Amino acid sequence: PHGQAHPAFGAFDLWAQRMRASGELGRGTVATYRTIWGVWIDWLGTRQRDWLQADADLVLAFLNGPSPSLHHHRAAIHPDRLANFTQQRYWRVLRAVYAQAVDAGWLGTNPVLDVDEAKRPVVLQRSRLPQLLPPTVLALLQDPQVVTACYLPKRGNAWCSLRDRAAMLVLAHCGITTSELMGLR
Repeated sequence: PHGQAHPAFGAFDLWAQRMRASGELGRGTVATYRTIWGVWIDWLGTRQRDWLQADADLVLAFLNGPSPSLHHHRAAIHPDRLANFTQQRYWRVLRAVYAQAVDAGWLGTNPVLDVDEAKRPVVLQRSRLPQLLPPTVLALLQDPQVVTACYLPKRGNAWCSLRDRAAMLVLAHCGITTSELMGLR
């Protein structure tokens, strides 16, 4: 994506600073959202459009178009379109940064809000269903007695079993990511 010198990142940075100061976004989330904003700016550049000239049609074309994979280590599941949650996430970033541009006086209206209500991305009900664990399994993993029974102490490696139990319980109760779990001390 474009570097920080690109004028479009002024609006992003104002918004991100406000969100960080209020505690609504963490540093990692800001970095991810910066990448999303950069993908949008690059996508506009391939169409010879400035970010201040965006309109509802461009927003929809971007959101309904092929996935601009942000994770170079894995391919998109559906390269011809954004995943439902991803589409919603991109929508929220664009809406928020353009709202900041309106607040700063750079734009009169937010082009993202010009998208017809019926065409705005929403998270589909099927996307809200558990995709990894059925709810009954999650409930079992949140029961310390069940987890203790699954990870019995092994001779010579009792600390490994205790670690595994603790990790399972933290994952089940807090819903943290694998990288967050690995970062715990």
